[in-house]
Amino acid sequence: ELKPDPKNITITGTPDPTTLDEVNEFSDGGGANSVDIDASMLDTATSHITLQANNDIDINADFTVPGGFNLTMQAGRPIQFDDAVITMSGGNLTLIANETTSIAGVQEANRDIGTAVLDMQGNIARIEAGTGSVLLRMNDGAGRVDPNKRLSGAINVSHITGGNITIENNGGAITRESGVNAIALTGAGTITLTAAAIGTGPLPMILNRNTGQVTPTSTTTGMFLQDST
Repeated sequence: ELKPDPKNITITGTPDPTTLDEVNEFSDGGGANSVDIDASMLDTATSHITLQANNDIDINADFTVPGGFNLTMQAGRPIQFDDAVITMSGGNLTLIANETTSIAGVQEANRDIGTAVLDMQGNIARIEAGTGSVLLRMNDGAGRVDPNKRLSGAINVSHITGGNITIENNGGAITRESGVNAIALTGAGTITLTAAAIGTGPLPMILNRNTGQVTPTSTTTGMFLQDST
């Protein structure tokens, strides 16, 4: 299993000599180095992939995970798309922002102060998981002493398709980009949404449940949903 673990990871469309095996622990490079990963390395993966960054993960290039392999990304602070598209080939996708120190092992010294977000910014950004499952989670940063290194913000989604789709925000909201059909099942799976607030009046969550079902839970301020099935 491939596991690169520096401070910051940027996925780019530019050739880069860094290999995934060079940074396979949180402590590699003291856990404080920042690396670029050529998206073609993910296109040609031969096993499940785990990307772990103590601070930020930026997805700036499209890629396709082949062979039914799973992809997991864990960041101590944000995961951000820049109009990028992630395509899965039968495997499952997991994205976790504000990952914990006490459980997952994020190094507090290399997690910068600031609010974590999980942001699929831009109308082009997409997750195409086919029949695979998608999990987006905003964790609570448990185990860090400095409260400014545990701050969590919104999960902002653009286009997502998958067999089962779960979005969990432990403390904040789930919002969506304007001008997009946000979430669609490819079959009889389940869309599960859990957050303090889900959608807004002007921008409700648009859901295509196909032959599946939707299970939303708002813990504080309510939800705004629109069925496009």
